[in-house]
Formats: sequence, C-alpha cells, structure tokens
Amino acid sequence: MHKSIEKIFADAGLEITDELLLILKGEDAILRIPNKIQHNMDKWFPRKDLKEIHEDEDTAKELILFLLSNLSSTFLKSQMSEIEAVKNGFKRLDSRILQKQVQYDGKITSPYRKVLDYLIKNGVLEIGKLGSQKSKKATEYRLRRKYFGKGIVPYQIKSLTVRRMRVKSFNANFERVITTNIGKNSLKVRSKMFFPSSEEVREHLEKAVVNKYINKKGKRLVKLGKHSKKEYPESNFVYLEDYLARYEYLRDHMTVPFVSEDVTDTRIIDCFNMMPSLIRKILKINRMPIVETDFSALHPNIIQMFYGGENKEGITHQIVADELGLGVREVKVMHLSFFNMEIKHLVYSPLYDYYMKKEPLMMARVLEDKRISKRGHKVTSDELFKVETNMMEEIVGELNSKGIDVLYVFDAIYSTEQDKSDVVEVMSKIALKYKVRTKAV
Repeated sequence: MHKSIEKIFADAGLEITDELLLILKGEDAILRIPNKIQHNMDKWFPRKDLKEIHEDEDTAKELILFLLSNLSSTFLKSQMSEIEAVKNGFKRLDSRILQKQVQYDGKITSPYRKVLDYLIKNGVLEIGKLGSQKSKKATEYRLRRKYFGKGIVPYQIKSLTVRRMRVKSFNANFERVITTNIGKNSLKVRSKMFFPSSEEVREHLEKAVVNKYINKKGKRLVKLGKHSKKEYPESNFVYLEDYLARYEYLRDHMTVPFVSEDVTDTRIIDCFNMMPSLIRKILKINRMPIVETDFSALHPNIIQMFYGGENKEGITHQIVADELGLGVREVKVMHLSFFNMEIKHLVYSPLYDYYMKKEPLMMARVLEDKRISKRGHKVTSDELFKVETNMMEEIVGELNSKGIDVLYVFDAIYSTEQDKSDVVEVMSKIALKYKVRTKAV
C-alpha cells in the first residue's frame, strides 16, 4: 500500500496545512502530457501493437502517456538553455529509469523499448544524433515539431496499474524533496504565493518591451506579434510570448518541486526558480510584494575558495570590468558561463587573460581539473553547484527557523521588504562560514 501525502509529511515530522493539501491532493494521479498526444494515439498504435505493451488496451495507452510525460517540460527548457541540443528540444533519457518507469510487473520484460520504437516509427519522437555516442545507457529524444511547443494538458489516470506506478514515482520524488530545507520551504511557501492573472503578466511584459528591458544574459525583450523570430534572432532577443507561455506553464502545471536531474541531489527545481526574473518580481508572498537579495559575483568567489585563489579581497564584477575596460553588465554575463566552459572555448573569453594574470595558480588548477576529471569540463560547474546548494540549504533553513518565508532561486533569495535585513544578515553569515568572499546585496 502506497503512502498518502499526509503520511509522507507525518513520517518526516512535518505538518501539512489545509491550503497545501488542497494544492497537492490528486497530483499523484495526474500526468502532464504534450497537447494533441492523446487525441492521436489511435493513429499510432493499432490494437495488436497495444496488446504487445499490455493486455488491456487502455492501460497500454496510459503507459505510453506515462513515458511521454518525461518530455512535457522540454519546450520550457528549450527557452532557458544555452546548450544547443536542449534549445532544439532534446532531453537525455536514461534507459534504466525508463525501464523501471513503465515496468508494471516485475516478472515480465519492461515494454519501454517497444513504446519508444513505436513512437519513433510513427513520427512522434526523434532520436538525437549525439545521445547514444556519449552514453550507452542514455539517449537524447525530442518530440516532433507537430507536438513540440503546442502546450501541456493534465491527464487524469484511470488505470489502477498506471495509477499505482505514478504514485510510486511521485512519492519517491516527494520524499527526496522534503528531506531538504529548500524543498520543504518550496512546498510551504507555495500555498502562500499570489500569482497574477495572465492578463496582468502580459501588461507587465508589454511595459517592459516599451522600456527596452534587457535580461541578465544581455538579451532584449521584444513582442513578436505577427513578426517572425527570424527578424529578432534569439542570440540577441527573448520574446514576450515565450515569457508568458513559460509563466502559464509553471503556474498551472509545476505544482510540486522536484530534485534536479543534472546537478547535486539537493538542488530543488520549482515554479519560482524556473520563472523569468522579470515576472518573478510581481509575485507576492502573503499578498505582500517581494524583493531580491543575492550574492555579488558568487561563482567566481566560490571558484577562488575551492581552487585556492590568492586574492584576499574577493572578486567583484566591477573590479574585473575596470581592469578589462568593459561594462559591468557585460562582465556579469561572461561570468555566468566562463568557469563552466570547455577549455577550447574558455581561452577565447576576455576573462581568461584576466584570471591567468591575476590568479595563475588558481587557473592552473581549474584547467588541470577539467583535463583529468572523468566529468571533463563539467567538473567545475559541478563543484560550483555543490557549494552553492550547500550554502543555500543552510540559509533557507535558518531563515525558516526564524519564521521568515522566502523564495529560493539558486543563488538568490526573495522575501518581503520587511524581512530583507534578516536575509542579508543570514546570507552574509553563511558565506563567511564557507570562506566565500562575497557580499549579500
């Protein structure tokens, strides 16, 4: 017998509010699936094919939807990532996870391979060119254009077999989430959030377009309307329509946070930290406006701490900008990706010469780590995220213990204005504890 949401909370020594229970109730019986998928299933799978997946045709269809639900968030991620494959809608799916996901009976072979083959044969999925070369266990897949970016719809599971499997996977994620301060905070604050209507968000975005808003990556927000994206290439622009679609997806479909598949086990992904910062600013906690507190140049200072930098004063974007004769915004954007790059790309950044000159021993260690680690160039970003997440885990835990409601956004905290001074104090204290020479601002 599977645990109820109330039982999971009780086992973790937590109380669940009526408001949160109302949000979560029934989530373990819902799949989020790409729009138009269910309508076309009879075209892909004749009865004889469905019988090869499960003897009951309706159960077979829901097993297929269960597997396809893994790709529901790919359009959202395509708008946020700088990785070419992700931008094109690909997601790496581990065969070991897929196998367990749709294995409804431990005594039979999992039908996941048949499901994938049929979906590919019938033009629903496409295999990435690089997926199988990098790992024998994981391959990149994406939805064909007919289904990609066409919206997400909730599907209520009817089969007892699939419902049982969904509950199992839901509980596994849920139990991991509530073992962390960040996860518990995300769940608690979800019921205290005020989300503006789509019309209010659109109005807010249109004002930002008029004011020529530029995001943290240096891209300007534009309204496409009847224009083509070719007129506003995504290398320089982001789009009002995409921002609004992302907001609606996160508000309506990302009810429960989950543990990231890509980095450390305690990096929690939720609807707040996936939301464009421009929209996040107009959310409210307990109907009160929120403000951001973040660290100054956190990642460069974590690198300096981790790899033994000699600068005892800490790194700031301003210091680097002055040295290079560049703008602070330009340096901020470069710092977002610099230490995460492959060596062949890293050497072409203006930051490379700066750090080779100012921190030669630190850079020698960074480059050596990238060369010899089994994780390759990603070893640096892995270490960054581990330290960042450990710091934020302590920060969120301490703020919650003081009765302060916050939103966690990776290296930043959002709170009400009246709580900001406490947030700055706690963030600064934890940074000092980790010997990371940065300031909360």
